[in-house]
Amino acid sequence: MWLDKKSSEVTVKCYPEVAAHQASRGLIEGRGSDVKNEISVRFRLADLTQQTDPVVDPFRVSNCDSEEMTSVSLKEPYKLYERQQKAVTKMCSIEDGNTLFEELEMSEQEMPGSAGWSLIAKATRETKISGGVIADAIGAGKTVISIAIIVRGIEKARHSRSFPNQSSATLVVVPPGLIDQWKSEIRKFAPSMKVISVYDYGSIGKIRVKDMIEADVVICPVDILESEGYMDNVVRKAEKNKKIYTPKLPKYTGQQEKNGADGVWIPSSSADPYGGANNPNNQKRRNESAYYTYVYLNSVEKLRKMEVDKQDKGLPLEFFEWERIIVDEIHESLCTTKDELKLAKEFSSENDSGFFQEKNRRAGRELLGITQKDVRRRPLLYRRAIFGLTGTPLLDSSSRVIELANLMGNTYVIGLSSHWRKLERESCRDIFLHNYLEPKQSREVRKHIYSKCQDYLQTACCRNKSGEEMKGIELITHTTTVPMTKEESILYKKSQSGINPSKQSLSIKPEDFDVT
Repeated sequence: MWLDKKSSEVTVKCYPEVAAHQASRGLIEGRGSDVKNEISVRFRLADLTQQTDPVVDPFRVSNCDSEEMTSVSLKEPYKLYERQQKAVTKMCSIEDGNTLFEELEMSEQEMPGSAGWSLIAKATRETKISGGVIADAIGAGKTVISIAIIVRGIEKARHSRSFPNQSSATLVVVPPGLIDQWKSEIRKFAPSMKVISVYDYGSIGKIRVKDMIEADVVICPVDILESEGYMDNVVRKAEKNKKIYTPKLPKYTGQQEKNGADGVWIPSSSADPYGGANNPNNQKRRNESAYYTYVYLNSVEKLRKMEVDKQDKGLPLEFFEWERIIVDEIHESLCTTKDELKLAKEFSSENDSGFFQEKNRRAGRELLGITQKDVRRRPLLYRRAIFGLTGTPLLDSSSRVIELANLMGNTYVIGLSSHWRKLERESCRDIFLHNYLEPKQSREVRKHIYSKCQDYLQTACCRNKSGEEMKGIELITHTTTVPMTKEESILYKKSQSGINPSKQSLSIKPEDFDVT
């Protein structure tokens, strides 16, 4: 930039290649080989002093009133409500590849000495999303909507099954206490479907490859990596039974989510330029988390190259490719702040539902591959779509929406490449570079982050019944106590095959299984 004193003209010359490449990198890096040919880039010179503050209203999820109804035949006399049929329509549009979303990333470089001038580059990519979220209130029928989606595509799924690993099943991933509830609901609405329940590593060992491929639904706990012996089995089979060290899921991560600024101190100074990031205990935890993820994903990649027989038993879930994946209570694995864990514990003590501990949530994040941007390299593979169910949609921050979109089929919302979750596995050097060298977000960038988060919620999510609408409807609970017979008590203890024998008990509940 230079000033011609004679003509009183200012000339600005821009070289946008670097900013354009940085914006494009977010959409391309780590997402597979098919992405880079679909990127378009634009740039402009902007005056930072003229930017306005973004209007940040609370995020909202719209209903499906404008959708057509999709009729699905369930067991008589059961029928879907109109709002449920419309939710099926929206999710099936996603599954059929008919829902488009424009992914966006931005790079902003302030011009030194320019008195507020900035070069802003935008990289965009139009894509068909492959994941959605049903966010109806508790009791509004998210489970039956999911069953209807499975029933609608059951014949196509059965025709797509193929040896050695292409299953016709929908994999339903749930908190451990909901496995039997899901099984009961499927029996109620679609009893002809073949269902396999996986409670732990012990039950995996009894299931043949043939059974997994020919199933219609497989139900498993989201924290199955916490099941004693499960991770060992993944690594052992991947390494063809060679003796190799299997890391344990770390007890703690080296980075905690901050969902607000209250009480957060950043102790950076000339004496501590890393801002506390080089705390040896935290770095040790980050190293352990990174190593566990590396061993797990590397083992899964090797596992999928195995040669197997149809009668083989004990193949991990990660070996198979599923028709679709449904993750119930999707918010459970993502809510990790201390306050949220405290509230979850209080809620579980009030309704006797069992507390889903942080280590179980962390196991769920590993299973779902939350840090892997390439969906074909995630632990759980699907052919058609992945859906999340939650009565508590994560709308309290853009960070939560970005992470939810990434988990549901790797839809990219601006800011994903610098999301805080990656810091759980970073070195203190990389954290330093992240905090100090990443371009700071201007008002222009923050405005786009908010708008793209809202666009994603509008495109991929639906909420026909909120908690407010469910108020006033009386919930009537009937409890019937049925004592176990001697034979049943023996079978119940046998079902705890993944639990240490010293901890097996008739009083233990599925949601309280703590196999560590």
